[in-house]
Amino acid sequence: MKKKIFSFLFAMTSIFTLAGFSGCGKFFNADSSSVQSSIESASSSSHEHVYDQISIDTQYVASEATCTDQAVYYKSCVCGAVGIETFSYGELKEHIYVNGICSKCTKYYYTEGLQFTLNQGDQSYSVTDYTGVATEVIIPSIYDNLPVTSIGSISSLAFYGCSSLISVTIPNSVTSIGISAFENCKNLKNITIPNSVTSIGKFAFNNCSSLERIIIPNSISTIDSSTFQYCESLTNVIIGNNVTSIADFAFNGCRSLTNITIPNSVITIGDTAFQCCESLTSVTIGNSVTSIGNSAFYDCTNLTSITIGNSVTSIGERAFYYCTSLTSITIPDSVDSIGNRAFAVCNYLNRIEFEGTVEEWNNISKGDYWNMLVPATSVVCLGGEVAL
Repeated sequence: MKKKIFSFLFAMTSIFTLAGFSGCGKFFNADSSSVQSSIESASSSSHEHVYDQISIDTQYVASEATCTDQAVYYKSCVCGAVGIETFSYGELKEHIYVNGICSKCTKYYYTEGLQFTLNQGDQSYSVTDYTGVATEVIIPSIYDNLPVTSIGSISSLAFYGCSSLISVTIPNSVTSIGISAFENCKNLKNITIPNSVTSIGKFAFNNCSSLERIIIPNSISTIDSSTFQYCESLTNVIIGNNVTSIADFAFNGCRSLTNITIPNSVITIGDTAFQCCESLTSVTIGNSVTSIGNSAFYDCTNLTSITIGNSVTSIGERAFYYCTSLTSITIPDSVDSIGNRAFAVCNYLNRIEFEGTVEEWNNISKGDYWNMLVPATSVVCLGGEVAL
């Protein structure tokens, strides 16, 4: 009798092993449907789960990975039931930096190689040098728990001659970009000047020959001397509505610039401001401009259209010299002086109009050879013409 009972128990143990019976009544990896069926009929529908399974299927996600923490998963039972005990697994997410601060964890980031100098008063920092070779640079808004407020200084040129530089992110904490800060960065293509910036120094972007587009924010009042000189790839410039002065050589040699609108806020256009802008086809000068500097548009050989605002009183020497595509010009009655060679060698300028009377035209001070080699034979005024 004992032998029969032992043989029965051994047989049942073998069947349960083959069927892959789990502690909660779940069968898996069964080799025979008939065996599984027989076991299922013998098993109870209620069972105790054992949550010892580790799976990274999406159904077990307790929380997604972040830039500081791995993803968290619930452990499960072999039957698929979800437990409450968790485990961590996987890689961290990338930081999402906005102005050098991660939007998720507020970690500060800045490109390796940036050098910082404490400003006078010990309340802020300047970026004073860059020794790295990265093509994209992120300037942080905060360094060592103090704001970064300037790029470059009187004694340092910050990014001068960084040939590897293609893109720069400037945070909203920066208020000034110093003299020659990015001068000769010949591969610099992308840069956005935030509205926090109130001053840009001379030569700041001089000879950035790959720079294609620039927006000068409304926070800027002066475009200083040679700021964008020889930016030969610059095709588009938007000048903010609070700029009052465009200084000498500001856009000199920007050979790809096709058009420019000078807003009504601008009062003066400096000497040689747009000289040798060979692709420039149209210029609109706002109604607040009072003076157009010497050689301001010298050698703009493709300039076909120019609108001069009604507040201009003086047109400087050689202001439109060698603008060989210009066919007509309208001079407002506010003008009281035209400098030497102002329109000289505009050899397709067939029509000159003056918005005042003949008497007012005759009272304008005109420099020597102001219309040298100009084909127009007269100036059309209100109520008559004046022979040239």
